[in-house]
Amino acid sequence: MALAEGRLHMRAVLMLARHLTSGNADELVAAATHKTRAEIELLLAQRFPRPDLPQRLQAVPSPAVLALVATPPAPEPAGELAPERVEAEAPRPRVTPLAPERFGLQVTLDQETYDLLQQARALMSHQNPAGDIASVLKRALELLVGRLEKRKFAATTRPGKARRTASDRHIPAAVKRAVRERDGGRCTFVSESGRRCQAPALIEFEHENPVARGGDATVENVRRSTFALDVMRWDIPSASWMTASSPDGADCGYCTTTSRCPSSDQSGMRTG
Repeated sequence: MALAEGRLHMRAVLMLARHLTSGNADELVAAATHKTRAEIELLLAQRFPRPDLPQRLQAVPSPAVLALVATPPAPEPAGELAPERVEAEAPRPRVTPLAPERFGLQVTLDQETYDLLQQARALMSHQNPAGDIASVLKRALELLVGRLEKRKFAATTRPGKARRTASDRHIPAAVKRAVRERDGGRCTFVSESGRRCQAPALIEFEHENPVARGGDATVENVRRSTFALDVMRWDIPSASWMTASSPDGADCGYCTTTSRCPSSDQSGMRTG
């Protein structure tokens, strides 16, 4: 019934099936209604927690080809079939919710990344004697995120004096920090239905009133939005593709340009 009514997509039905019982079916279906695949994964992790995955770092076969020899049922004048080459598909990167605030990570590393990981484990051996990979990854991400935030948002605990620049398009660091604090680092686009864009990436600072029309780089005139939203706002001809996956115009471009709409399952199909 929920599938026919459009409240659940087929992937959601398959995900819920193993957990449904006569006692929880109605409540669980209601909780999953109009949710994306990622949202349902989180829901199931909260309701049916699983233990942590064992830490494992192992070599995997190269994605080079594997030769499979096909032998014909009987000899033929034309000769035997030549060996076929079949590419070995590498495991896909995967982040899986396991329980509240616990996630499993599966990823394939190249040699350079593997060497960096091992070097980091060695350098952290005094603080992390067991060489726990999750601890190394967390520390590395803390450093990376801090560095990126400083570069993209001018984030700092010790702001300095503003630098003068001849460019009218330059946005001062103090303005970037204030706008990020005000907008929460998110795109500010809101659809006619009142839904704010959930795009987590491809977001930039933009002038509400463009520089070409006299707009200044002030906190009041600067906001966060995606590049694709700028295309749509200023009626650039290529904007016709903007709302292909957003019937209510609630998404500002990240969803359509990457096929990873936050209001869809992971295949890019909207779920309601």
